[in-house]
Amino acid sequence: MKIAIISDTHGNEATLKKALKIIEKEKIKDIIHCGDVGGVDFLRNFKGFNLFLSLGNMDDELESSKNIKVFSNFGEYKNVAFCHFPAKAKELAEKEKYEFVFYGHTHKPWQEKINNCIMANSGNLAGQIFKATFAILKDKELKLKIL
Repeated sequence: MKIAIISDTHGNEATLKKALKIIEKEKIKDIIHCGDVGGVDFLRNFKGFNLFLSLGNMDDELESSKNIKVFSNFGEYKNVAFCHFPAKAKELAEKEKYEFVFYGHTHKPWQEKINNCIMANSGNLAGQIFKATFAILKDKELKLKIL
């Protein structure tokens, strides 16, 4: 399994495009987005990718389409759960159902182990408060990428 995890893009196309170039170079087709996208028009940037999106507090109601699957509370992708809020992520991690749980909202890259689950925040691609970052999960190895 090889997947990119992004969050809190807040409509910043410049940093998203930099991240997408790296994601393409890594031959990744599936992207988890942990919310706060930046509007429905911003989703056009994900052509050619499969996007799994959990809505954030700054997102309008977005709808699923051919390559975009939208989740209002939390989503699942194989042995991974993802959401926007840290409290929900902790709740999911404590269930011991997932190997990884990803979240956003705080903009701060973070990783901790809860029981046998790795709970992580990939940071934010908006470059707000902290540097723009995202993560790549490859065969159970999680790497943070800094733009």
